[in-house]
Amino acid sequence: MMKKKKGRHHKNNSAARHEPAPVTTSDSVAVLDLVMNDIRAGKINLAADCLAGVLTDLENRSKEGVKKYGTQLRTNNGRDSLMDFYQEILDAIVYIRQFNAEYPDESFSQHLYHMTLDIAAITWDEIYK
Repeated sequence: MMKKKKGRHHKNNSAARHEPAPVTTSDSVAVLDLVMNDIRAGKINLAADCLAGVLTDLENRSKEGVKKYGTQLRTNNGRDSLMDFYQEILDAIVYIRQFNAEYPDESFSQHLYHMTLDIAAITWDEIYK
């Protein structure tokens, strides 16, 4: 488990709350750049064809974020990134369960559903305990 910052994650957090609009500070960096640096450094282990597709999708999502928010996702933006992650994982659980209901013969999605629930449980534990 990661070391908790004092007062950062506490029981007053709620997955239903809205985070403030992101801000840019002098010490913030584009998070997509961090991901790209991880890839260049060999820290990401994906098949080449999958990696190329994921990179393209990350870049396209980043462009959509700039259109919507006026900036790329940046560090030190005034938001609780772990809560943002948790909220997105909760959405992912519902989406993958919808897929399972609509395509019950797709066994890979059952695995994704259980993995996503595991990730949510680990994240909940970090935020609320």
